[in-house]
Amino acid sequence: VAFLTPSHSYAGPFHIMTRSMFSRLQTYDAFPKTVDDFRIKTVQGGVVSIIYITVVLLLCFAEIRSIYSPKIMSTMLVDESVDSHLRFRANLSFGRTPCQDLKI
Repeated sequence: VAFLTPSHSYAGPFHIMTRSMFSRLQTYDAFPKTVDDFRIKTVQGGVVSIIYITVVLLLCFAEIRSIYSPKIMSTMLVDESVDSHLRFRANLSFGRTPCQDLKI
């Protein structure tokens, strides 16, 4: 493929944009790159990065686990702030349960 040799460069769909358009786009760059002199990779930085990545992954897995395994708790509370008596009537049938097993 002769047209893809290094002597022939293909700019892709951006070949229409001029250099001034690219320089105008650079003014809107929210994440400017730092100078190479300030990019120093150290062992301590690598260790800190691995620790942070591990912590973030553990937190993500814990959150996903808590989402997909909810704890269902059923509770019933009596409102004791009401001073009046509550009238309660019930008609219950217990089939063949012996009377000594039924308690209120």
